[in-house]
Amino acid sequence: TGNFSFSGSTINQDTTNADFVMDTSGTGNFVFNSESAVVVPTGTTAQRPNAVTGLIRFNTTTGKYEVSEDGSTFTALRTEHTSQEVRKDIFTGDGSTRTFNSLNVATDPKNLIVYIDGVMQEPTENYTTDGSTSTITISEAPHSGARVVIMSGFAEAQI
Repeated sequence: TGNFSFSGSTINQDTTNADFVMDTSGTGNFVFNSESAVVVPTGTTAQRPNAVTGLIRFNTTTGKYEVSEDGSTFTALRTEHTSQEVRKDIFTGDGSTRTFNSLNVATDPKNLIVYIDGVMQEPTENYTTDGSTSTITISEAPHSGARVVIMSGFAEAQI
């Protein structure tokens, strides 16, 4: 059996630090039946192997699947469903109110779209959120009668 040993349903590669290579003749594929799955390697960030192009693993530190696309760095894969229904709140300016409350406000201003009388406002320049509640503060109070539209429900920013 060369550099391999077999025990029950386990195949061990007996050469230290050697790759385990499976190959098919021609253009054949490795086919798994429909009731099986492939379990990818898991480990902490500290246990990462050397990056090689095409590597995929599950990082137990971050709770994310990660890949190496360039052979030198790791990138986390987005697997969770992050979008939701886009919601719209409409307020009317009174010339003095700068703070608006809505249950729909995202904690990160970049995940909102704000219009005042149809003019889109720039996040952090024209409005901010407090990062934890449903409060948005607009830099200058919209004039009396101004239509203030706050759209939310976009994915929260990921680091």
